[in-house]
Amino acid sequence: MLTPLAAGALAFALFVLFDLCKAYTRARRPGLLFAAGGLLLAGAAARLFFPPAPGWTALRALSAAWAAAWLLLLVYVLFFALPAGDVYGAAAPPAVCDRGAYALCRHPGFWCFLFCALGLWLAAGTPRMGAGALVFSGLDLAYVAAQDRWLFPKYLAGYAGYQQSTPFLFPNRRSAARCFGRTL
Repeated sequence: MLTPLAAGALAFALFVLFDLCKAYTRARRPGLLFAAGGLLLAGAAARLFFPPAPGWTALRALSAAWAAAWLLLLVYVLFFALPAGDVYGAAAPPAVCDRGAYALCRHPGFWCFLFCALGLWLAAGTPRMGAGALVFSGLDLAYVAAQDRWLFPKYLAGYAGYQQSTPFLFPNRRSAARCFGRTL
């Protein structure tokens, strides 16, 4: 059986394989790779989280609520803010989504993942969850950097223009105004 950290690393390898299939092949169901990676990562996080350190405190309870809120936002950003059938299904390559959260920065899911992982670390109160949060967040950063540099330009129509108009990770005043529908 894989260690939780190895399982999480394998999950990110499956995510990359999903994007490679979208970029370079006509695989019929590449979304299965993404789903398998998601399940593997969730299982790895659960194995790192349980059992939490003894002595549940108000801070740890708030951290768990924080993690849950960011997890819900991550699900929204990945599956509802995007046309999920086009992105994860067998449909033709999707066009860039540049509205809502994706007007704020090109990879808003990174922030949701990072803040969820940090909340889980604080809620669990264990070094093993801390290691998982740091390793998985680092792998996620490497993953979104690879998507942005090599993968998305290959299969998302209009990605080069999107890179010019929208910040990579750190929103700016103009991108925030576009996200929230305001003019400068």
